[in-house]
Amino acid sequence: MTAFVPSVEQATAIAHPATPLLIVAGAGTGKTTVMAERIVHLITTGQYTEDQILGLTFTNKAAASLKERVREREAATGLTGPSLDATSPGVTVTTYHSFSASLVAGHLVELDLHPRTRLLSRAQAWQLLFGVFDEFRFEHRRVLEPSLVVDDGLLLASRCADYLVDLDALVADCDKVMRDARWSRTKDAARGRSELCQVVAAYERRKRERHLIDYGDQIRMAVRLLQDHPEVADALRVEHPVALLDEYQDTNYAQRVLLQAIYPPGSPITAVGDDMQSIYAFRGAHRENILHFTEHFPPVAQTTLTVNRRSGARLVALANRIQANVADALDKELQAKDGAEDTEITCFLAADDAEEAATIAGQVKDVGPPWSESAVLCRKRRQLIPVIVRALEALEIPVTVAGSSGLLDRPEVVDLVSWLEILAGDAPVALLRILRGPRVRIGWRDLAALARHGDLVSAAGAGDGVPDLGAEARIRLAAFGEQRAALAAAAARVPVVELAERIIERTGLWLDAGPKGRENLLRFLDLAEHFSPVDGDADLRSFVEYLHLLDGSDEDVAEATTSGQDAVAVMTVHQAKGLEFATVWVPGLAGKGSSTIFPDNRSAENALTQTSALPWWVRPDPSNLPTWKTARSMTEVADLLRQRNLEEEWRLFYVACTRAERRLTLSAAHWYPGPVTPQGPSSFYEFVAAQHDLVTELFRHAPAATDPAVAAMERRRDDRLGAPSAPSPPTEPTAPPEPAVLFSAPDHPAAVPRPVPVALSVTSLVSYARCPRQFYWSIVRPLPRRPSAAARIGVEVHRRIELRANRQLRLLEPEPEPSAAPGEWGDVSPSSAQALEASFMLSPFAELDPDRVEAPFVLAVGSRLVRGRVDAVYRRDGKVELVDFKTGRRPAAGDGGATTQLDLYALAAVQAWREDPESLRTTFCYLRADGPAELDSSDWNAARLQRVTQQLEASLSRLPDEDFAAVVGAWCQRCDFAEVCPAGRQSLFGAQP
Repeated sequence: MTAFVPSVEQATAIAHPATPLLIVAGAGTGKTTVMAERIVHLITTGQYTEDQILGLTFTNKAAASLKERVREREAATGLTGPSLDATSPGVTVTTYHSFSASLVAGHLVELDLHPRTRLLSRAQAWQLLFGVFDEFRFEHRRVLEPSLVVDDGLLLASRCADYLVDLDALVADCDKVMRDARWSRTKDAARGRSELCQVVAAYERRKRERHLIDYGDQIRMAVRLLQDHPEVADALRVEHPVALLDEYQDTNYAQRVLLQAIYPPGSPITAVGDDMQSIYAFRGAHRENILHFTEHFPPVAQTTLTVNRRSGARLVALANRIQANVADALDKELQAKDGAEDTEITCFLAADDAEEAATIAGQVKDVGPPWSESAVLCRKRRQLIPVIVRALEALEIPVTVAGSSGLLDRPEVVDLVSWLEILAGDAPVALLRILRGPRVRIGWRDLAALARHGDLVSAAGAGDGVPDLGAEARIRLAAFGEQRAALAAAAARVPVVELAERIIERTGLWLDAGPKGRENLLRFLDLAEHFSPVDGDADLRSFVEYLHLLDGSDEDVAEATTSGQDAVAVMTVHQAKGLEFATVWVPGLAGKGSSTIFPDNRSAENALTQTSALPWWVRPDPSNLPTWKTARSMTEVADLLRQRNLEEEWRLFYVACTRAERRLTLSAAHWYPGPVTPQGPSSFYEFVAAQHDLVTELFRHAPAATDPAVAAMERRRDDRLGAPSAPSPPTEPTAPPEPAVLFSAPDHPAAVPRPVPVALSVTSLVSYARCPRQFYWSIVRPLPRRPSAAARIGVEVHRRIELRANRQLRLLEPEPEPSAAPGEWGDVSPSSAQALEASFMLSPFAELDPDRVEAPFVLAVGSRLVRGRVDAVYRRDGKVELVDFKTGRRPAAGDGGATTQLDLYALAAVQAWREDPESLRTTFCYLRADGPAELDSSDWNAARLQRVTQQLEASLSRLPDEDFAAVVGAWCQRCDFAEVCPAGRQSLFGAQP
């Protein structure tokens, strides 16, 4: 092993005398190495033996890493002697919680605890308290949703444990505030808190009755043990006279009191931490511990580690500028290591969350393997992780997701849980998912018939008794009913894990899941096998309830990962603390006002207005906040709390950025699902983009035209095109069919005047150019549209082309499905897709690397915004070629929309991507099932671009006054609205309008 050569800063910290020491270690400055070296130094200089040293940290992984580092350094220094003989227990390195747990477990009698006392998980604690909700009586609480009451109760119980506040003292404070406070809102909050105390009391009572404790109890009981039995503290101090405290900024108040009980002033303890990485206030972490360490364990020397050994000069400078936004940060300024490779920092502002995710996925693809050196760090789990994972998986990039968002959000697991919910009781949402899924495939029209018959659950079992139900739907529902009945019978007699196994096997989940999905299903079975409720039997209903609680908690149920898998890590910023990656993406720097992602402008815990907040005036530590007695106004307190919250967000941002070694990309989107208007970039994004000497902004797009929630539904609809809803109408109708009820519409569109949206899609403008009436029924007054075989073929072939475009991959063939019923693909046979794929392979694009794939854009045409995606962009024959792959027919003669799509692509290339119009070529690539692809290409120049732009602007300017008259032609045969269009019906059937 290479000899360790410490820097001057590190050498000072390592060789400091055995007296109280605070090491303020900035991000990436090698604190673990310094801790290991300090331990070895204390041993080699004969000051202490191995077994006299105690090391505390927060995670088992960190504890194991520190202990291994100590062993490595001992071996490297050739350390031998009595401290390393075979019987030596070695240095004790453990977690703060494990240390407290061992104290409690070793003194159950003194603490009056049962010998079989068990530790509760967060989900089990929720379940325990939810079981007695009916016992509570509320007169003043406004929101009585059980889950919210239980959440608030657990939060208040946790805060009481973190700050060693007795529940009786809290109740007495509530009485005093209700009596004497000036503000009615503060009195109301105290009344609600007083009622919430009964929830906390019930929780404590049920834990005692069942011999259970939670993590907060471990620390609180350990403190009580040492305070009531000082001889135990004395014995600990004799056993471990010296301690090294890792990640000290994350300790809570109770943990600090515990350490003070063991180590009085002057004890040889070393605390290592970084106040700028204090990000766990929501879990009770008390940043004041590191800020005031010198006062808590006097006399204390303080030293700093400032040389960042992870990142380059630009990222180090950015970290220092972020720290400048935190007013009371400890004095330190990071420096880059001499000769360090610089870190590239970029940022971009996307139109919406889909474009942001697609851009990140494309950049990840460009970086390439090893994938495990890349990570995407998200501020909000639910809002960001799913869309990013989908974008990465769309490019066949291996992904691993940390946390419950990994396992319980995976499609195959969601399907399995849906089956369990159906068998457990009335679950219409789960039933709808299964009925619409790829196995049962009940279409929307038949679902509407079920809904007219009654509630979905009962109607699905009625079968032949439902009028207007299609013949195929009756057959599928009957098969589903038989399967459901068989599984329901099993549910009554077999354990949950066996029931889950049967569902996986009999419903086709295992066959459909693929290798990664099967690992997730096995992980879920492991979860089911270890399910052990704290109350009642481990039956199906309690397991389903447990899953719901688990999904809403912070439990670490990680997505399955293959041993040694090389995969991109997607996680929250909080989960990334302590980790490092060569390349890091931090999305979601968006939002203003109350609609924010990063920074999260959530309301801070304000005891003046919130019932679940523990009042800072009852906590034993000073808070420097005015109380309900001394505050001049409620606004004064709210502003102070808001500022504290913002500073924690700055610290979280610091942690996110400093995980990167060689490359950091920060991003935002104008629009995320939820709010009805675009959120726009946040103050964090604008801060980053303004650092022109450090950061390169790649692009800044305008807001997307469509609400992301609506766009997501459109994408999900497109994804479902492989599941037919109803038989498609014949291509060449021989008789005028009766108009369908769902398609009923006024003969004259102007009968119901509606404004045309400002933002439009490329597809909608193609419709407008072809037939204004078609555009009206698609966009202005939208009617339902039928999925078609052609559309399903197009989706499948485009998917395969995208896979082919990823040069590191091979085309993936679907697994054989021996159990598939005839017609499982509907009209989209595997041979059809493969034949069209073969046509692509004979095209000139098969061997080219595309510059862009499914490239999104938003551009301005006149007074309107247009959004779209270009299938692929290639560089061929000296041209930038924008290609749209077609799996259908060429446009009919007279089709006004024939060139609109590529015209808009050319505008996008120039306006959004800054391409030279003289170098552009646009191409329709028609894939044929019976031969090579056919190309229709056209070269561009500035004059043509100007002419097309003027024509499009003039056309769109007429929209407000448009009467949306029908334009008949061969396209009427394939129009979804021909049945209700008088002109279309006349064209097709010779009927009179």
